[in-house]
Amino acid sequence: MLQEFFNDKSKAKSEIALLVVLILVLIVVIFNAEKFRYQKDVQAVNAVGKASQRLEWLENFDIETNRALLDKTALPVKESETDAVQQSQLSILQKHGIQVVSASTRAVKPEGDALPYIQCQANFQGQILDIIKCINEFENYNLVVINGLSMESKNGLIQGKIDYRIIYQK
Repeated sequence: MLQEFFNDKSKAKSEIALLVVLILVLIVVIFNAEKFRYQKDVQAVNAVGKASQRLEWLENFDIETNRALLDKTALPVKESETDAVQQSQLSILQKHGIQVVSASTRAVKPEGDALPYIQCQANFQGQILDIIKCINEFENYNLVVINGLSMESKNGLIQGKIDYRIIYQK
């Protein structure tokens, strides 16, 4: 029977073949449309899940605690205030009974998106407990970051060098 169909030269045969091809194309289109709808449903479910997580986080967000934390966060100083910050950092050393032997600063050009800063260095000597107290207080008041500290014991005193950055905004 299939042999006779292939040997048939009538218009009905071509119409049947066209209908078969059309049905196959429609099956592929329906399959892909269903797959696309399923993916959209999954995306919608994921979006609802993320939204509910965000809503839960927002409901549990403690504004007062966040404000208190922001109030304690050190911010960059203005560029014009960097000399005063350098003096206040040196006064922290002196307040703890540490003798500042020498101090220096140099401006550094930031690369890319880095925050601008001034690189500072101070050579000092004092007692170890005083130095520890000083280091604990050193980064509290301004956006100052210690990026190097070396110490050695000489003649019963600790001599050292502290490298730090004063971050500022233009």
